[in-house]
Amino acid sequence: MVSRPEPGDDVPDFLVEKFETEPAMKLSAISVFAEEEQRRSAVPQYVRNAFAVQDDTVRRAVGEYAGDLAEFLEAEGHETLSDVPEPEEGPPGETMGSAFYNPGRNPGDDDDDDDGMLGGLLGD
Repeated sequence: MVSRPEPGDDVPDFLVEKFETEPAMKLSAISVFAEEEQRRSAVPQYVRNAFAVQDDTVRRAVGEYAGDLAEFLEAEGHETLSDVPEPEEGPPGETMGSAFYNPGRNPGDDDDDDDGMLGGLLGD
């Protein structure tokens, strides 16, 4: 499984949001458009408008991100990013709460029986 690309800091948030619903073919066209602005076929108008007011650094970053997204969608077999299922959360041992997770402990093994105050610690 290929990991989902993350946008760089130079990619505007509104484009990241718009790319969620674009198919791989359009994302590829956007990537090419970022390099060669004369190739406008299949490039949405909002991208052309955005590129008109952005500098070269932002256009390059957007082009790279769009290309990476297109490759990801094609490799994973999804139509758009909105079709990609959310990653499942791993077992508690793989999260920040792992200090409180003990997979070998039986929930019935608590020391809350009536041994007295130190009976469970010192033995009977």
